[in-house]
Formats: sequence, structure tokens, C-alpha cells
Amino acid sequence: MSNLSSKPDSSNSGSQEALLPEDFFKKHVPAEISAAKLEFFCAMIPLDALTDVMIDAFPKEADSADAITKDANDREDIQSCTSAEELVRLMRRLIGLRTMSFFLKRLLAREEEITSILKEKLLRNKNDALTDNMVSFFIRCKKDPSDWIRETYSSIENLYVRSMLCLILGFRGNAGDAAFLMEQYFWFLKNAPDTDYQLEQGPLVGLFTLNGRFRRDGSAYQPPKLPYFDVEKPRAQKILPGGMLRRQR
Repeated sequence: MSNLSSKPDSSNSGSQEALLPEDFFKKHVPAEISAAKLEFFCAMIPLDALTDVMIDAFPKEADSADAITKDANDREDIQSCTSAEELVRLMRRLIGLRTMSFFLKRLLAREEEITSILKEKLLRNKNDALTDNMVSFFIRCKKDPSDWIRETYSSIENLYVRSMLCLILGFRGNAGDAAFLMEQYFWFLKNAPDTDYQLEQGPLVGLFTLNGRFRRDGSAYQPPKLPYFDVEKPRAQKILPGGMLRRQR
């Protein structure tokens, strides 16, 4: 494993080119459907708009009688939590579409406590829902978790957690993380070709995100919208929320 350095490559200093070679995403196209892509989609939505957008995107999943009942139960359970530990226990559950934004706001309100608990639990976590909720939390929290990810990555036991940490680095890291994400993408392709979890998609979507944030010289920029993800019109009939994506196949 290469060193998880956060420093950009100075050999390309001054370049205004994209962070990655122009043809990389032509050769390595992100999967049409994956957990990493769903997290990317959610992260593009302002938190206050998340509920309305998700209900609009996934009407069948949101409007069923069971879903509405679950949302009501989830909200009641979240409101009853009086500690960060109780909230983290709820993160082990798939939260309903109408309750996602409310839950994230409660988590973010206790950011320091939640972060401390998550950092310990994620070392040996095997719960998919906790991993999915962790991604949403770390992408939106105020304090950048990138240094912790770089320092702890090799100690994480679960490969799905590792894959999703790569995605987080795409959102929160910097240009210097591109080499590591590239290494992890090819490592997952070679060593964990799991068609169910699609582990390589975490670092690949992370690279896509990082490439949309930085130039090759490490400076930030906002490129034209790329065609690989249709963020505004997701394929609602195929993409399901959180861990449901994998278990519904």
C-alpha cells in the first residue's frame, strides 16, 4: 500500500489540466448502479432539500404503507434518543426516506461525540447500514475526516468500510489523495471482484469526485458537469436507498 500522503504532486505545478488523464473515465466508467453512486447522489443534495428530492426520486419506495409506517417509527425512535451512543446505535438501521434528513441533522448536532464513537466502531464494523450512514455523516460534518482516514485505513477490517472511506476521501480529501484512490480502485478490481458489493466503485466514484474538485496542480476548480452521473434524474426504478441496493438483487 502506498503512503497516504495528502500533498499534491509538485511535478505538475502550474498545470491547468484536469487532475486525472482525460481518457481515464472513458476506460473506467462508473457503474450505472452502485451504493457509491447513490451516496454521491445524496451528497449532491442540500440537506434541507434531501427529503423532498428522495421522495420524488423514489416514489414507490417512499409512498408505500409500510414505508410511511417505518418513517413514523424511525422519527419517534430518533426523537427519543438522549445520547450520542443511542444515535449511533440507530445508525445500524436503514433509515426511511422521509427521515434521512432529520436523522442526519440530529447526528451533525452532536458531531464531536458521534465522530469519536464512529472512529472506534468502524475499525471492526460489519454492519452495512452503519457504514452507509457513516458515509453521509462524514461527507457533511464540519471537521474534515481525511487525516483520520489516511492514518487508520490500513487498520480497517471490513472491505466495504474501506471502499466507502475511499468515497469520502473523494469529497473531503485533496489532490494528493488521487494516487491512493487509484491504487485502491485497481486493488479492489484484482482482489475483491465482488459483483454484489462492487467494492471498486467506492474509490472509482471517489476519483470521479476528486477529479471534479481539483486541477492537476492541486488547485481547486469547478469543471463543466460531466455526463457519467445524471444527478437530477436518477433511475428511481433501479436505485434503492442505502443497503437495500445490494440486498434487493
